[in-house]
Amino acid sequence: MSEPRKRRNRMAQQAVRMDLASFERLIAAIRRRGYAVYAPVSGGPEGGWNQIDAPEPMELKGPPAQGPKRLFHRSKARLISIERSNGSWRVEQERACGEKLALVGVHACDLEALKRLDRVLLGDRYKDTHYEARRKDALLVAFNCIEAAETCFCASMETGPEVRGGCDIVMTPAPDGRQFLAEPASDLGGALIEESGAEPAGQEWASGVRKGIENAAAQSRCVDWRKAPTTLDANRENPRWAATAKRCMACGNCTMSCPTCFCVNTVETSSLDLTRSERWRVWDSCFNLNFTYIHGGPVRMSRQARYRHWLTHKFARWIDQFGETGCTGCGRCIRWCPAGIDPCEELASLTNGSN
Repeated sequence: MSEPRKRRNRMAQQAVRMDLASFERLIAAIRRRGYAVYAPVSGGPEGGWNQIDAPEPMELKGPPAQGPKRLFHRSKARLISIERSNGSWRVEQERACGEKLALVGVHACDLEALKRLDRVLLGDRYKDTHYEARRKDALLVAFNCIEAAETCFCASMETGPEVRGGCDIVMTPAPDGRQFLAEPASDLGGALIEESGAEPAGQEWASGVRKGIENAAAQSRCVDWRKAPTTLDANRENPRWAATAKRCMACGNCTMSCPTCFCVNTVETSSLDLTRSERWRVWDSCFNLNFTYIHGGPVRMSRQARYRHWLTHKFARWIDQFGETGCTGCGRCIRWCPAGIDPCEELASLTNGSN
């Protein structure tokens, strides 16, 4: 990844009170710099991230239904094209390139997830050049949450609801959703805020808006992630795994919606006349039976083994590998599970010894 932009101590900078008009000017200023602007548009496909030209109804008070992972770690990417022509073969490697991305509406849990993906996909031993091309120099306008979804548990994971760096602008919605407290977090963010023409925020008003973050921190779900590795390693044969496996459909929704899951498969496709072949990288899930297929068959035959592997990797093995959990408490695995399986409940049950 390229040299990061100079980040500011936003607490030392003057915050502004941004209305919808100045918010629109902010987006226009971003677009003038050549960025393609994406935001979690309300009513979009499954709460998806759509490209926008001007402010639209967005999911800004709390985390949207889907995170922004797919904008950087594409669900499907062509790697190589092979074509036969005039008796010879032409092999073309897909060049890693990406549009200049600006994301407006990245919440704390997803911002922390991007930091985790950076450690995995931009590490010293291996760099995902396709991810790097899209992640490099991306502009991030982050939002503090003032409302928590029923499934959120970021407060206990210490990943939200307040943004903790790694972005260019931090915004906090006012309760009416029509005004925002905007604070620069980088030099670029400061310049963009100036171009928006927003007025300085009064201290009393700003303090009132930031109280919304405290409301979002009052969450019913929680996880003691520091004890989770010991709990998981001590309960590998707990009957709870079998009980949960009976409910699990192995659909993979949890992994597809997770902002930190990065597993992929490589597939080959060819034309019927065998003159063209392509190699694609596609998202995969550890819940798929053939995810661990080697000669002789899959390693994890049962749904019990696959669910145990997923939960243990998120809350134990990830810490061994990267020094932190693979979960940011966004709650989407709960939100998208058709069986209503809740990792918070599963970990609590294992901790308490119930099944």
